[in-house]
Amino acid sequence: MSQRHLLRRGLGHRGRWPTGRPGQDGQALAIVLGLVGLLTIGGLALAQASLGGGPVLTQGTLAEQAHEAAMAGVDDYLAAVNANPDEVVCSTANETSGFCSGGPAFESWQALSDQAPGAVPSWFWLSDPAVDQATGQVAVTVVGAAGDLSARHVAYEQAQVALRATNDFLRDLLWLDYDQIDPLLLDPQGTTEDPGPTCGLYWQDYGVNEWTGQSEPKTSNTLGPSSSCTDVAFVTGDVLDGPVFVKDAIFVCGSPTFTEVHTEDPDLPPGTFTVSAGSGCPNAPQIQDPAASTTGTNTPDETVPPTNATLLQVAERLGCVYEGPTELSFATTQRGTVMAVTSPDTPGLGTKSGSNDALDAPANPNRCLPSHAGGTIPAPANGVVYVQDCPAQDQACTFDPLAGTGQPGSIGPTEGDAIVQGTVGTPLTVAAENNVVIDGNLCYPSTTGSCPTVPSQIAPLPGLPPPILGLIAQNFVVLNHPVEVVQSFFGPLSFNAPICGTRHAPAPPHCDLENPVVDAVSLSLTHSFVVANWSDGQPLGTLSVLGAIAQNWRGPVGTYTGNSQIASGYLKNYVWDTRLTTLAPPYYLNPGTASWTLASLSLQPTLTCQVAGCGPLPRQT
Repeated sequence: MSQRHLLRRGLGHRGRWPTGRPGQDGQALAIVLGLVGLLTIGGLALAQASLGGGPVLTQGTLAEQAHEAAMAGVDDYLAAVNANPDEVVCSTANETSGFCSGGPAFESWQALSDQAPGAVPSWFWLSDPAVDQATGQVAVTVVGAAGDLSARHVAYEQAQVALRATNDFLRDLLWLDYDQIDPLLLDPQGTTEDPGPTCGLYWQDYGVNEWTGQSEPKTSNTLGPSSSCTDVAFVTGDVLDGPVFVKDAIFVCGSPTFTEVHTEDPDLPPGTFTVSAGSGCPNAPQIQDPAASTTGTNTPDETVPPTNATLLQVAERLGCVYEGPTELSFATTQRGTVMAVTSPDTPGLGTKSGSNDALDAPANPNRCLPSHAGGTIPAPANGVVYVQDCPAQDQACTFDPLAGTGQPGSIGPTEGDAIVQGTVGTPLTVAAENNVVIDGNLCYPSTTGSCPTVPSQIAPLPGLPPPILGLIAQNFVVLNHPVEVVQSFFGPLSFNAPICGTRHAPAPPHCDLENPVVDAVSLSLTHSFVVANWSDGQPLGTLSVLGAIAQNWRGPVGTYTGNSQIASGYLKNYVWDTRLTTLAPPYYLNPGTASWTLASLSLQPTLTCQVAGCGPLPRQT
């Protein structure tokens, strides 16, 4: 996924965000500099003040310093929310909790940190942000102040700031390039570096056949240039409640339900958004908002991070880093999220009260592994966990909990696999150098007592940032589905493993998941979100996802019969988490641009602070 297609919905270029339905080009909002004429006595600023024997300053000079202080506050907040997009949920209510504790201070005067000796004292004040889920904007008020309190000569400037989200990964329920099976899944003998055939987009006329090296035309019912490519269909019973974007054609068999769809296929008849997956497959999707759906939208591709290694650096500083296959089981308490960790191949130095923290930076205060055997710890302060590969020469890496479960791609005791399940009550991002494997329900706290499947069922913990989970895999995000193979007269037969939690079922990851729920934002950088052994065993019900899925190739979650009935794996009930208009997992990777940008800015000079609650300025000493 070296090049990603960036969203079509009125987005002419990165840095502008649409304000309406797909296809409505958003106008760039002008930055309104409401520089009102300076408040004066007798027409021009005549008031003067001498600061501690320094230069004589006019009221106009103080107004300029107040403007600089206000803009310093704006820059400070914009830098904070782009370093961690989830900062927009921080306020006076939670600024001392979790990652918010390292961010801006709200509703208190902050002195400018870079003032030169003898300079005019200057401060800025930042209001609690107001998040508008409907528009995807965040509004804050910044007040700048400068002057001499003892002489009562102070100028103020008030900035009304609106920020707009610009991360396309989170604006779609499903976002992918190819509605086709990942070549590495079709050719398990391939490698990440040489995965086998490369499939073209279904609607492209020509492409290079990897087997022959020749450019070949697309023929009827052929996926792209290579006959070895295989489509993945949406079928009757699938529900996708949220925007779906596919650069490829969208294949259906039967009557799946969509809210809105967007495809770059330019060859579709008017009013048609999908194609049949093959002979005997009705092309009869139920699209609830066809007016919002689009076809043939060609907007520029943009480079996205080819690796999640930047998250390793973030985790080293204030998160947790593990090595080799690592099991993480989450739970919530009144204080936040805790993790039960098993990662015996993570090296330790015997420091930090005996914990295994050799992979973290020396100044990292987190205790990430209480002992070699593991243990339960609070989720790290910055909300980032990273699991890296064992060094190839490290013969001590022997932990292999996924052996025999049929995982896609590379597996084994040296792989950086994060194996996750449980309830997450605060913002958290789990990244893996190889795969993220889901071996149990992943849930947010709920108003119903069961895992939320729609945003209204999420119950944030009191006084803490709202829960949001990001899963970022360099290769695959995998829903675990181990199978048992039995030899019979007719050949090998595959059966589902015992359902997790039932009598005599083995422990995860060697048990199966029935009607699983995944409350998370999943991102596969180079491959797919996929169910392991998707074509084996018997149907297991419905896979419910509350969040978003971004992937390069479409990962299958099951198979279907000729009458579009599920034969193995799962039906889909995918629901877009509408909180993602303004909420993001900590340090979530974006397509290479700022996650927040200025939508509007208005400035007003004043003689007093006109914002309720700003309080008096600090006294000079």
